Amino acid sequence: MEPSSDSRSAQIAPRWRRLISRAVDLFALGASVFAVLFGASKLGLERYPVNDAFVLGVIVIYELFVPWLARGLSFGRFLTGVRLVSESTLQRPSFFNCLGRLAARTGLFAVFAVFVVYEVSLPALVLIVAIEGLVGALTKQRQTLGDFVGRTVVIRRERRVPRLICASTRTASPPVKLEHSVYE
Repeated sequence: MEPSSDSRSAQIAPRWRRLISRAVDLFALGASVFAVLFGASKLGLERYPVNDAFVLGVIVIYELFVPWLARGLSFGRFLTGVRLVSESTLQRPSFFNCLGRLAARTGLFAVFAVFVVYEVSLPALVLIVAIEGLVGALTKQRQTLGDFVGRTVVIRRERRVPRLICASTRTASPPVKLEHSVYE
């Protein structure tokens, strides 16, 4: 069960939602990288620095611009009903919040790829994901290293019930209150 000592701790996303969200995001990121590299090979652009630039571009777009422009959402966070917010305001993350998260993740990946695994490869990525997951599982607010550096936290997204427009009066009817939700 979620702790309910204060409203902030009740909003923190459960571990299982963060895990599924990150797994979906990593799959989407990998599929995006594959699609861009496949397109580059079809266009005859498979040269060493060009491929790396494409991969870096996809990572920057997905990890920096998507959460910033989509108000803390990514594909995985959307599917699991969670949202990335600024730690101080509990509102949409700023560009610098997202940049801090990206810098921590790519910096940690670079350190492990260069000094531990000695090449940029899948074992370095798996090691980084495992370290981030372990840190996220052990902290009270379930923050990963990227969250600490970017000063962000992942919370449950509020579910809004849309107001229905009555055809006869053209006024909005009150929202419907559900007895229980499958998301709780």
